[in-house]
Amino acid sequence: MLHLHDAALPLVGQLDPLRLGVKPAIGTVADDGRDLPAYVDRVSDGDLEWAIAEGGLVLLHGPAASGKTRSAFEAIRRLRPAYQLIDPTHPRALRQLLDAGYELRNAVIWLDDLERYLVPGGLDEGLLQRLCPAGNHDVVVLATIRDEELARLEQGAATHSHGELTSTGLDPGGARLVFHLQGRRRVAVGKYLTAAEKGRIDSTTSDQRVAEALRASSGFAEYLAAGPQMMRRWTVGDGPLFDVGQAVICAAVDCRRAGYHRPISVENLSALFRSYVSEARRLRADLPTLAEGLGWASQPVLGASSCLVPHAGNSYLASDYLVDQAQVGAGPLAGEIDPEIWRTVLTLADSDAAFSVAIAAYSASRTDIAVTAFRRAADAGHPNADYNLGVLLEDLDRQVEAEQSYRRAADAGHAEAMSNLGIMLANLGRTEDAEQWLRRAGDAGEKSALYNLGVLMDELNRPEDAERWWRKAAAAGHTVAMFNLGVVLREAGRLTDAEQWHRRAASQGHIGATMNVGVLLEEQGRVEEAEQWWRHAIDAGHTSAMFDLGVLLANEGRVEEAARWYRTGAEAGDASAMFNLAVFLYEHNDIAGAEEWYRRAAEVPLKPPNDRSRKQSARATEVDSWHWYERMAEVSVEAMKALGTLMFQRNDVEDAKTWWQRGAEAGSSGAMFNLGAMLLRQEQVADASDWLRRAADAGHTEATFRLGVLLAGQDCGDEAEQCYRRAAAAAHLDAINNLGGLLEQQDRPDEAEQWYRRAAEHGHAGAMSNLGVLLQDQDRDEEAEQWFRQAARAGLTNAMFNLAMLVEGLGRTEEAEQEYREAAKAGDVGSMLNLGMLFEDEDRDDEAEHWYRRAAGAGDVEALFRMGALLEMQDRVDEGEEWYRRAAEAGHLAAILRLDARSKGMSSSEDRQAESGDHLGTERHE
Repeated sequence: MLHLHDAALPLVGQLDPLRLGVKPAIGTVADDGRDLPAYVDRVSDGDLEWAIAEGGLVLLHGPAASGKTRSAFEAIRRLRPAYQLIDPTHPRALRQLLDAGYELRNAVIWLDDLERYLVPGGLDEGLLQRLCPAGNHDVVVLATIRDEELARLEQGAATHSHGELTSTGLDPGGARLVFHLQGRRRVAVGKYLTAAEKGRIDSTTSDQRVAEALRASSGFAEYLAAGPQMMRRWTVGDGPLFDVGQAVICAAVDCRRAGYHRPISVENLSALFRSYVSEARRLRADLPTLAEGLGWASQPVLGASSCLVPHAGNSYLASDYLVDQAQVGAGPLAGEIDPEIWRTVLTLADSDAAFSVAIAAYSASRTDIAVTAFRRAADAGHPNADYNLGVLLEDLDRQVEAEQSYRRAADAGHAEAMSNLGIMLANLGRTEDAEQWLRRAGDAGEKSALYNLGVLMDELNRPEDAERWWRKAAAAGHTVAMFNLGVVLREAGRLTDAEQWHRRAASQGHIGATMNVGVLLEEQGRVEEAEQWWRHAIDAGHTSAMFDLGVLLANEGRVEEAARWYRTGAEAGDASAMFNLAVFLYEHNDIAGAEEWYRRAAEVPLKPPNDRSRKQSARATEVDSWHWYERMAEVSVEAMKALGTLMFQRNDVEDAKTWWQRGAEAGSSGAMFNLGAMLLRQEQVADASDWLRRAADAGHTEATFRLGVLLAGQDCGDEAEQCYRRAAAAAHLDAINNLGGLLEQQDRPDEAEQWYRRAAEHGHAGAMSNLGVLLQDQDRDEEAEQWFRQAARAGLTNAMFNLAMLVEGLGRTEEAEQEYREAAKAGDVGSMLNLGMLFEDEDRDDEAEHWYRRAAGAGDVEALFRMGALLEMQDRVDEGEEWYRRAAEAGHLAAILRLDARSKGMSSSEDRQAESGDHLGTERHE
């Protein structure tokens, strides 16, 4: 169970470094490591010594052969030489030791290659608390791990995306243990010596190995451990012995790549190595034996490490260094692991090793192997394996099997399995069972279950329960729960509390919370503080914050600075920043630049998340989230619409149609409207009507109004009325006015008056005038005059005309003249004509002639006729006849009759009856 020294636990000072896993260096001869090169103090030693003094778990990490184990050994030899050293022989040994009642005091627990102990039944948070109770400083758990393994564990410990029902990933126990180990308890050992570390080496050192290592391009410890030379031995050579030796190494390395980290027997190597020998050499009679190949592969390189390390029972283990190199693509191994390797390690693996093989198979996308290996571990009674099997089966959409595995693990008390089972049931719509399992998981201490309960309550529209569970999760330290709590509090108007929780989430590194603190501050007018927070978010990599900072700066008048942030955000891929940059460039007459960025915003590649919808924040939060996706998609569609408008403005109608159609098909109601309006101008009425209708159905008010106009023109009164009423409900004043007109046409004057008044009272000049016409028709002249006058003062020429006609009819000719003049000055032709008639009645012939000429010049046919009559009365017969002729050619009936009478020799008095009626017969403008 434990490595003993003379039948007792050894003391640290009694052990040699090679015994504890320190790699031999080039030229090492002594079995106890006496001739290792002198230790070089590392810059990380200060943190390491502090952590050892504090007790508890300490983790050294770095690349293979970077000197992690040597640093750990030298530290405990200096600081704890009289402590017992516990070196477990298997992952469960520590748990068995404590279960047997052994009391740990003044002890160092040595866990070289920590990942070997993070298996079901091995080291987890609960066991660590038993080994190192709070306040106890005399037990140190000293562990090492290669960076590659640490990265895998950290990936499993990644925090959940906020607002969604999320499943914990594979290997959660080890991932959680590593995740909570932060700060000075994580000691990084670099591959290369720093300048300060090199300065600690005596320049007069007589150890040639150290001098050569300082000059080497590889890492210092890597060179001393003969790492590059081992790689060269494995990869460079020729001849039959090299072929066999290389093949044996490859087989052993692949076994470790497949997750089997135990020594491989000669018998198994014999069955595996031949597939790594080239076909040309495989059948050669002079091919060396496996024993010869193993001898070559296990020979120390330059007296240091060997490619294969011999172990008891005639077995061998591939070097960590070679495994790490192979994982990054170095060496002769390339591509997928040989299927025979997977079959072999599955045969060899017990339940603990099967778990490791399953993790490796999952990482290699060999889900078939992973399922088999997890089942083997699960069948041996490991709840964590059942849990991981559930995760994998759910990923494979094998829901029934996944539920079975989750239930077995949950029934065995596995909190993450309870949580994932609850999530899975929620996703299947079985919310009551889901809530039950999430509650059980929360009671078992799984804070992500508290968070997910909040999400479930939120999706069930139970906001008070959602807030309660998010508060519990936040109090337990769940960062995303803090963030979501801030969101719901902001939506409830509780801004002070919202800011507090967003600040707490931000202090835990939540970028979206950092962003939202800025949002809250900006909304409170605390612009300088908002700017500072958004700059923090940008520094943390939040590209959308660049856009929001740009908006803030633009609103502050710092336009050029805003444009720089828009450009930075745009180049980082934020579609909103692209869009605003395009707007900026357009406003500064850089049309080509605007088009480029509109195009890039329109063509931003978007892939919707596979997860369920979640609680969204008021602003963008993090990438790969529904909120980000939805905002980017919306901006992309708006860019399509803007591109269409840009194309249309430069008369590129076909391109405009293409972009508006793309935007319309992507759901932009504005693009639908623009497309419909353009098609209407092209007299493609059916297609135009279809797009206007789609835009109206999507809630576009202007499209609803325009559709009503189109339908009214097609005598579809009922449908037109519906459209006008829908637009009127959105306070569209033109629609309200038109609804009044439609109702008036349908002889529904009371309703028409009601709608005219609504529009008029909100300042719609046309409605004021129309209301005046309606009231005048009902002999309510006083009210009519008031509304005509208001419309006239609003600049409406037809209201000036109607007001003039009303007051003229009431005998107030001076007022009428004034109103006619105002309307005529504004270009109203009817007012010009009526001025002429008014002056003619008052025998002001010169003025009458002036206004008739102006009206005629503006195309008024009646003015042509009136001009002819005026000239004839002044005995300017020939001139008058010419004006009659022009009126007749324009179809004026009275002019035609007058010319016909003259041709028959009738007198002026006889044909005068053919004239039009007096000028008050001119129609009002409506």
